[in-house]
Amino acid sequence: AFTIGMRIDRFNTGYMPGGGISRAKVGVSPRVAISTVLKGATVVVSYGRFVQAPDYQYLVDAAFDDTMRTGRFRAGNPSLGHENATQYEFSLRARPKPGLSLRLNVYVKRLEGLVASVPFGFDPDSTIFGNIDYGDVRGVEVLFEREYSRGVGFRVNGTLQSATATATNAF
Repeated sequence: AFTIGMRIDRFNTGYMPGGGISRAKVGVSPRVAISTVLKGATVVVSYGRFVQAPDYQYLVDAAFDDTMRTGRFRAGNPSLGHENATQYEFSLRARPKPGLSLRLNVYVKRLEGLVASVPFGFDPDSTIFGNIDYGDVRGVEVLFEREYSRGVGFRVNGTLQSATATATNAF
């Protein structure tokens, strides 16, 4: 089987510094998967690109503590773009016995344009957000399930993953 899909995300903050009107930001998320049946198992290989609008809290100004005393603030950035992820996944699904299922997934996710805090000049207490960080996640998932039968059923799931990302702001 061959599956293809697409999701389109659009967001507009409606505000620009200086009173201008912002332009809408559009992100496209294509997804493709191929699956085939082998003797006693199904193999699925997939690729997807995903976009997500930044959280609203990153778009507006915020203050910390008592701004009259410490002057600590964080400026919102209505010009932020989407955070992006690209995912590759390989999945093997089998039924060793009737009523039992086993699934093994291996995946790699690459993250780009993550929201990060960037200082204004030399003052580490005053920052603005930008799409500058990145990272990746690699993992394995195992799922073993016994379907509900004679009043008993269970699911055991385990995940082992490694994630790394940048932290471009030392403050």
